[in-house]
Amino acid sequence: MITGFNTDVDYNNKTYHVQTEDKGTDNPYIESLVYRGGGIIFSKRTSYASKLAAGISEKEIRALLEGQHKTIIAAIRKGKFEEGVPPPEAPVTMDAGPKAAPATAAARKPAGPKVTAVAPPEPAPTAAPTVQEAPTKASLDEMIQAYLIQEKQKDQLELKVPQGIEFFSGSIVPFQIKAETSVSKKPIPGVEVVAKLITTFSPAQDLFTGYTNPDGMLTMTLKIPPFKHGNAAVIIMGKSKEYGNTEYKQLVKKKN
Repeated sequence: MITGFNTDVDYNNKTYHVQTEDKGTDNPYIESLVYRGGGIIFSKRTSYASKLAAGISEKEIRALLEGQHKTIIAAIRKGKFEEGVPPPEAPVTMDAGPKAAPATAAARKPAGPKVTAVAPPEPAPTAAPTVQEAPTKASLDEMIQAYLIQEKQKDQLELKVPQGIEFFSGSIVPFQIKAETSVSKKPIPGVEVVAKLITTFSPAQDLFTGYTNPDGMLTMTLKIPPFKHGNAAVIIMGKSKEYGNTEYKQLVKKKN
């Protein structure tokens, strides 16, 4: 299972946190959540169940994951989330204000010389309440896709971790990562990279801190402590003043 991505996006003096995760082949969908001010303002789920029968690869799932994550980040930077996004199940609102009734035919007919009295106007009928449809995720998706077609997506920080890398309890894992821009694919020097071990049985542990070289490369060696019970994950965080922050997560497996 590919765990996912977490990215902080600053826009108009607000910070949005975008979290996108793969729920695994037993529950085959990709879920993105957007947080602002500590609360969830938007969620999106994309199922890939129909592709499992065709034998979808981990690389293809990762491509879906990255695509959805970048699409939502692009929408934030375009200002699509400034007013907040109501959930699809939001109740509709009713406008109960009555509308003015049209004048009756008798009232509109001019008085002729043989008419001695005008019938009083009929009571104004009560207008039926109007229903406003709540915005749906589908309409937001259309806006996002239209934006991506019309405007090139801005560069952001990406950390390229070797494909197929695995972390095991009690292992020592040397590897290289690369920091680059998401669109132009240019190397980013001077990115601060911090690796931590997050577990269910102990406080977070620092595993590594370093900075990328002029080619955007950094060699890391992570020493994973042994454990038999509980769960653990490696979190690799990157920070760039120009291109923002990003995060990579990978579960730690137990040795059989």
